[in-house]
Amino acid sequence: MTNMHLEATQVIRRAQARALRSQGLSYQEIGECVGRLHNGGALGAGAASELVNGTPEIRDREAQRLSARYRSDPEPAKDRAKAWNTAHPERSAERQREFRLRHRPQIRKEARERAALSWDNDERVEEGRRKRQKCRLEAIEVLGGLCVICGENDPRLLDIDHIKAVCNGGQVEPDGIRRSGPTWVRWLLANPELRKHYQLLCKNHHWLKTLADRRKAEDVRREERQESRRALGFLQ
Repeated sequence: MTNMHLEATQVIRRAQARALRSQGLSYQEIGECVGRLHNGGALGAGAASELVNGTPEIRDREAQRLSARYRSDPEPAKDRAKAWNTAHPERSAERQREFRLRHRPQIRKEARERAALSWDNDERVEEGRRKRQKCRLEAIEVLGGLCVICGENDPRLLDIDHIKAVCNGGQVEPDGIRRSGPTWVRWLLANPELRKHYQLLCKNHHWLKTLADRRKAEDVRREERQESRRALGFLQ
């Protein structure tokens, strides 16, 4: 095969790899697909990545070009990224995980620096407190604004309670994903059908319910241990 044919084949493979990547496939899947299309063995994830993104030198030049274009007019790039993330939520989450793993030391360093700046800046501390308070009031309003047992309506005395306690087989959240603060409030507002898993209790009734839930969980565990001992012949 001549050099011209090799170059043409490489161009075709690169176009196919990029088309597959635009559909949200991982590099491993792209390598397998391109290998089958050209009657060869499956390509590794690294080779597939090079097909999609080019050699390191090409990637550097492309990164510089895109960076300059972004700095000159960032809004179109933000719109494209938002549209892509909406169309490919799983691939978007995978990219975010990969980025955090690759840059974990730098991310942690920046987080520590931001935290230090925040604690040294009274205005930022107060702003964060106001945001947390606003989110809490929004959640209380969505859930009715009253203790379901005694009717207490002072937001300072109200807690948000999981109706089915985690210690009794409930989940941190109904979909199993831990959220807190503004993220949790936005999730609750966007999914009204999931509000049935929560209720408002005053602090006294919340503590009494928590104590009862823990005792119930302890009784269940004690019964399970006794059943296990009976099965092993330790108890009659």
